[in-house]
Amino acid sequence: MTNTIWDAVLARIETKVNRFSYFSWFHRTRLLLDSGDHLTIQVPNPMAAEWLSKHYPALIDEALTEVGRPGVRLSYEAATDGNADAPPLGIPIPAEAAPELVDEVVPRAEHPEVDDHAGLSPRYTFDTFIVGASNQFADAACRAVAEAPSRSYNPLFI
Repeated sequence: MTNTIWDAVLARIETKVNRFSYFSWFHRTRLLLDSGDHLTIQVPNPMAAEWLSKHYPALIDEALTEVGRPGVRLSYEAATDGNADAPPLGIPIPAEAAPELVDEVVPRAEHPEVDDHAGLSPRYTFDTFIVGASNQFADAACRAVAEAPSRSYNPLFI
């Protein structure tokens, strides 16, 4: 495969956008025509052409300048169904990122243990609550309400 100016631009863009954005909008593009001051880029569909021209023109111009082609005009052309040279339309997923299939179903408890008279679970008590920097105020407020109901923080909203 020969490297084109667009391949160099894509290499620059790949380092500047997140992986999802690159694979969503740039990975499936290719150079159709380079006439010096104008590049025609093939995109998978008209929406991709609109998205690239609307959201990434500054980034693409910057990448073109970095590869020595400042001021080049771009136009986008949507791939046709009959075009055998069109890039694949699926986003590749690396094998290590693909989830493994699980054949067995893990049953879930329909209802956790619930104290009948109050509708509260006995698992959630002050004895099992772990206090940290992010929840110490909530812990203090809840303990104050539990120790002296209707005196402080009445009603208590968390």
